[in-house]
Parts: sequence; C-alpha cells; structure tokens
Amino acid sequence: MIFTTQFQLRLNNKTMKQKTLHISFPDEDMDLYNEIMRESALTYSPVASVCRRHIKKGILNTPQREMLVPA
Repeated sequence: MIFTTQFQLRLNNKTMKQKTLHISFPDEDMDLYNEIMRESALTYSPVASVCRRHIKKGILNTPQREMLVPA
C-alpha cells in the first residue's frame, strides 16, 4: 500500500505543487526494491531521496545516444 502526500510550496505568494512519480516493482525486480529500502534504512534517508539520487547518477552516466534507444 502506498501513501502519498501532496506538499505545496509558497514562493512569492504563488502556490507551487511538487511533481510526483509513482513506480511499481514487478516480482523480478524485488531485489532492486529491497536494496533501495535497505539503503534508506541504513542512511536514515527517505526512500524518495535515495531513488532521486540513483536516478540522477543513472542519467549522468548514460550516454545521450543510449537514452534515445527504446527500452
């Protein structure tokens, strides 16, 4: 079960909503899910922060040409 909360930021009297991304893990990727949860627990970091950090690393280390090829 996933619980999400929508936060709103107020900047210069404007309300901005954070963008969200919802992902699911099929059975064959349970090891990935478990590793993310483990890292989150060991570093006392929110799961979302751990995921964003790994997504950024993946994007920065993937050549532009490779990103254009469908999965």
